[in-house]
Amino acid sequence: MSTPLRRRFRRANKTGRSNGMPKFVMLWHHVLDSDAYLSLKPASRAAYTLLRRRFNGGILCSIRDIALKCRCSKDGATAALRELQRKGFIKCAQPGSFTYKIRHAAKWILTEEEYRGDYPTKEFMSWKPVEKNAGPENGT
Repeated sequence: MSTPLRRRFRRANKTGRSNGMPKFVMLWHHVLDSDAYLSLKPASRAAYTLLRRRFNGGILCSIRDIALKCRCSKDGATAALRELQRKGFIKCAQPGSFTYKIRHAAKWILTEEEYRGDYPTKEFMSWKPVEKNAGPENGT
């Protein structure tokens, strides 16, 4: 990072400590240009951005939390997560449950990031849309 950019964001708080760089979510061009991402619904894109924001090796995120942050219903959040799974953006590392002694949310992993030393699979890059036949072919 260049020095002028660091100086611009180096602001000291009242104790004299620097606040550091502002937080951001990095979305790669190859992800944004993929067929899978371009076919996502808006709620699924918002859920993906939220999961990307919270990523730190694994994401503990409940349906209710996604619904609250993405401003959709619980059913809409569930549909968004299913679509992200179906198109290869996320995988469930540990399902959530209410039956354990301690309730916990599902743990999601992003396929574009490495997880526990495993290389990223980037399954969304191999997803292709299904062609639908609208009717008979020409000339029949």
